[in-house]
Amino acid sequence: MNVNAYDRFCSRRKIRCSRDLPECSTCKVHKQTCSYTKSTASDSNALRAVSSSSPAAHEPNLVPDHDEKALATIRFLDHELFLRSLRGATPSLRVAVCVPGYVKQLVLEGSLSQRIMTSYYQSVHQWLPIVSKKKVYERLLNPLLPARVDSAFLLLCMSLLTSSCTGIQDPDVLPEYCAAIKYCTEIQRSGLITPEVLQGCILLSVYEWGHAIYPAADLSISMCLRYALSLEMGWEVARGGGAKSMWADGEEERRTWWAVYILERIAGLGRPRQIMLVPEAEMSAILPCHDNDWEDQKTPEAYYTLSSPPESLGRYASTVQACYLLSCVYRHTSDTSISVSSRPSELDQLDKTLSALIQYSAETQTGGIYSILCYQTAVSFWSVSLARVP
Repeated sequence: MNVNAYDRFCSRRKIRCSRDLPECSTCKVHKQTCSYTKSTASDSNALRAVSSSSPAAHEPNLVPDHDEKALATIRFLDHELFLRSLRGATPSLRVAVCVPGYVKQLVLEGSLSQRIMTSYYQSVHQWLPIVSKKKVYERLLNPLLPARVDSAFLLLCMSLLTSSCTGIQDPDVLPEYCAAIKYCTEIQRSGLITPEVLQGCILLSVYEWGHAIYPAADLSISMCLRYALSLEMGWEVARGGGAKSMWADGEEERRTWWAVYILERIAGLGRPRQIMLVPEAEMSAILPCHDNDWEDQKTPEAYYTLSSPPESLGRYASTVQACYLLSCVYRHTSDTSISVSSRPSELDQLDKTLSALIQYSAETQTGGIYSILCYQTAVSFWSVSLARVP
């Protein structure tokens, strides 16, 4: 299209035209017939004036400068040099001045952030405990500190999962979702990679998967894995030092990595024979500590693994084990190297293990929130059903 073309409806109302084909966004919203024509010099000047006066023209952007671009590039092309360059350096994170207006009005104005966090920790956090409450309140959203770009993105994704979609036919047009997608793209372009950005992406993926927004959900889960690997997460996560803050950060990192694993395994239910991108958990993989210990910032006396779980599993650790068994079912159904004679015995063992986990959850989670119990046992029941498919 000619760059000087404009829609008549937008021109008459002095609205900035998106110039999309076959119809611009304004005409689509107002259900008008989109009619393009070439503009005169005066019309072009008027259109430029409208564009320059619009709020979007003055929005702060996250375009990195030369040094930031170089650092982001080195992170991937020469990781050893990147690590050496960070030694002794203070991390630099863009602050509130770079948080765009369309994000601020959704999560940072007035008491919005407090309401979002309260709702999130009363609902979503109960079945997906990966974001430390202490960290959010003390470090990320402290009113005495300027809001960071990554914390604003995380808060926006928290808002997304606590928003009501009642009356909305298409969840992908929810304002919070559209803002999260746009902001995520801007953050990627900026080269900013932090655990909070990853956690926001995980929550965004959960929303897309839960509302069947495909193929976006599938691509977002893959993006979460790439972010996690860029942050050097994996099954060999360090156990943390003696300091309580170091242990808490290490535990949160471990929980976040497990969330990426869980999300891909659950999202694979529709295609159980597809190749999984997140590496399979080893039996020596450390389980999340008990949820009560993490909330109270209480360092556990010992670390437990998949092969040696504790007598009392936390809610999140139970979900981890259920998803690991689901992954075992995937392998059982897709691995052609397993002999026909050994398949019945392996299936019987999986069935017994899954039944025991379901029974354990029912006995230990009584009196808790029913949605949490359903979340844990549903994964196990899915596994049982899938394993018995001929």
